[in-house]
This record gives sequence, structure tokens and C-alpha cells, in this order.
Amino acid sequence: MNKKNNKTYPENFLDHIFGVENAKEEIYGGRFPEDIEETIQFLLSKVDDGSMYTNTFNLRYIEGLTLERIALNEGKTRMRISQIISSLEQKMIKYYKQILKVGIKKWHEIIENSKSPEALEEYDNISYLQLSVRAYNILYYRAQIKTVTDLRNDLESGSILKIRNLGYRTLCEISEKLGYDLSVNHMYDEIREKNK
Repeated sequence: MNKKNNKTYPENFLDHIFGVENAKEEIYGGRFPEDIEETIQFLLSKVDDGSMYTNTFNLRYIEGLTLERIALNEGKTRMRISQIISSLEQKMIKYYKQILKVGIKKWHEIIENSKSPEALEEYDNISYLQLSVRAYNILYYRAQIKTVTDLRNDLESGSILKIRNLGYRTLCEISEKLGYDLSVNHMYDEIREKNK
């Protein structure tokens, strides 16, 4: 038997991510966001590593194959396939669980309409800003900035400039995600002039 269980995609995947028996009812109130499959594929592209996750994801959740069958198809061991699936699920849970709850279109609305840290209180983690890997790693690991509130405060105060190796492009990416205009703060004049 090649099928994983009697549930189909995306229910089978979302049950795993949210750790429940019926995510459709328990998390989504009986109805998935209209763009849930688009959301999953978009987030999958964010965590993918040379299409390793995408291939295995499709075989496991969309085609519903067992780990053994995937291992046979991919020429890997069952343990390696299990590790790939586990790694993917952990990344989705760590970085994108809240986005999966509302769908990517609604998430973009939340970001675009946020005018204050309070508007993002439920999603106050920089991982939800969908930053590039470079920007995320610099902020989260090097500068230990983990919340949107702290990031916004550091951006507005100019203290973000103290972060080592924070380039102008990364700074622009961060400010754009937060809807912050660097030109209104004279502390950014020098770096803006250098990068004209």
C-alpha cells in the first residue's frame, strides 16, 4: 500500500504542521483559506534547498506515498527521507505556522495594513516578515533581534546601523517590509548618499 493515510492534500500536511487530527476543523473552523495550496507552495519555495524538499514533499503529501516507496523512488534510505520530511516540517512550524493559518493573501494584507507594532502583535516574530535568508540571519542570529517590535524600534532609532555587515540593500529590504521611509530619518542620510 503506497498511500500514507486516507486524508488527502493539503489536509494531511496541515494536520502534521499543527499537530492535530483534523486541522480543517480545529484550526480553520471547517474551511481552508482559498489560497491555502498556493500558500503552501510559496512557503515551500522559501525553505527549499535545491528542490530537495519540493520533490520529497510532492511524493509524500500530494501523491501520498509511504517513506519506503519515496526512498525507493529517490534512491535514498528510508531514514534519510524521514529526516528530509522532518526538517521541512520543523522549518514550516518554526517560521511560517502563522502564515499557514491565514493564507498568503491575508498575510500580505496584515503586513501592508500594519501601521504600528500593535497591529502585528499576534505575529510579532521577524520570521513572519519573509525576509531573505541573509537579512533574517543577520537580525536573528547576529543582532539577536527576534520580534517585529524590536526591529521597528531599532530601525526608527537608527541603532540598526550598529549591526556588523548590515549592508544598504539589506537595510532597504528591512525598511520596505516594515513600510518605513529611510529618508525621514537623518541618521540614514550618510548611508543613503553613499549608495546613490
